[in-house]
Amino acid sequence: MQVPLDSEIVARRNYILDLMKTRSPLSGAKHTPDEYEAAKLEPVVLRPQASSTWRAPQFVWQVRQDLAQIVCPDNPNDCPDVDTGGYVGRVEEPAAADLDTILAEADAAVAEEKPADEAEEKK
Repeated sequence: MQVPLDSEIVARRNYILDLMKTRSPLSGAKHTPDEYEAAKLEPVVLRPQASSTWRAPQFVWQVRQDLAQIVCPDNPNDCPDVDTGGYVGRVEEPAAADLDTILAEADAAVAEEKPADEAEEKK
C-alpha cells in the first residue's frame, strides 16, 4: 500500500530528513542536499510485517553476532553482509523435545547443587 504524498506519515518522514540534513552529525555530511531531496520524493510503501517464528530469539541473535564476527572481523557491530550477503543454509534451533530435555537436565543440575551450596553457607 502506497501512502499518499500529502499524508502525515510522509510529512513526518520529510521533516526527519530535513533534520538529518541540517542537524545530524552522524548522517549530515554523508549525503548531498540533492540526495535528501530525492529521498523525499520516494514513495512510502507500507507492507505487512513479517512475523517471526523464532522459538529462541536469543539463540538467533547469538548466531547473527557470531556470523558478523566471522564475516566482518574488523567491525562486527556494523556488518550489513549478515543481512544482505545471501548466505545459504539454515541454523536450526533444537527441536522442542530436545529443548525440553536440555531444560529439564539444567533444572535437575541446579536442584542438585542447591543443597550443597546451602550446606557450605551454614558452615
